[in-house]
Amino acid sequence: MEASFFLTAGFIGILTFGSGSGLVAFSVVVWTFGEMMLFPSTASFLGEIAPTALRGR
Repeated sequence: MEASFFLTAGFIGILTFGSGSGLVAFSVVVWTFGEMMLFPSTASFLGEIAPTALRGR
């Protein structure tokens, strides 16, 4: 989960160092893969720590 967070946040943050179309395209591709790994694991984690009575709401 930490690696996917780094990919998402790190490559969004890298846009502060430049604005070329190549950098932007590379950053978008990398942070999209980070999001594809981060958000399912985040939803799973929240489902695990939720009280049993409140799951699925």
